[in-house]
Amino acid sequence: MLFIDYKQAFDRVDRNQLYRALQEFSIPVKLINLIKMTMNRTQAKVLVGKISSRNFEVTGGVRQGEALSAILFNLALHKAAKRVENRGSLTSRSSQIMGYADDLAILGHTERAVREVFVELEQESKKLGLMINKEKTKYLVISPSETRRVARNLKIRPYSFEGVNSFKYLGVEINSENLISREIRNRIMAANRAYFGLANLFKSRLLTRKTKVPLYKALVRPIACYGAETWVLNIADENALRIFERRVLRRIFGPVCDGGTWSIRWNHELD
Repeated sequence: MLFIDYKQAFDRVDRNQLYRALQEFSIPVKLINLIKMTMNRTQAKVLVGKISSRNFEVTGGVRQGEALSAILFNLALHKAAKRVENRGSLTSRSSQIMGYADDLAILGHTERAVREVFVELEQESKKLGLMINKEKTKYLVISPSETRRVARNLKIRPYSFEGVNSFKYLGVEINSENLISREIRNRIMAANRAYFGLANLFKSRLLTRKTKVPLYKALVRPIACYGAETWVLNIADENALRIFERRVLRRIFGPVCDGGTWSIRWNHELD
């Protein structure tokens, strides 16, 4: 897998190419003209301390901080990926491009397949004004063979991309062994941090237990289960997640008093 990063992606998009992409996607001319109006004659200035520069015109890229900008950038990048031959699925092709916003990844059965797709994608990206960030672009080999998954650099002239054993893509850690256990540990640690960050809320006597449980399900559990739709779990992974949830629920419900003796709640009392 080759995880691609672009240099200052949102600031480098060629606006003329962007407008052409919108036309190719059959977006109404009226909407395209409205988009042009929001981007024409855009100005910016640099603020250093309390001193600001004169206004200067910005002729490239999309406007920063706008919801529309992310959509426009996605359309422009989709144009580049679409032009790269990428039909079928992994069962019928040796390579595939995956992407979300400006986070692209090339997945290939062989190193050669990854090279070929990258060369084509780079050419199409240049037409849009996008440049590859070679320092942040990483190469990862996933294989059951220990000798094959040794981290090594991928050289595609004029680039040399660093080989890594793991990479965090879209918030999920992907490793060369293709094991999900490490990612689950990371998810549990992140959920623990979220819980303790909200500890005052969960310990508050102003809130009932019936209120705290939905708060846990809305604020903490999604962090532990982020990306769970793609997980293939073994018994140890399932137990780790169950242990985490029971530990949090025991803190929410507190101990139970039985004949003057306080004890923690049994698992079946929490289910």
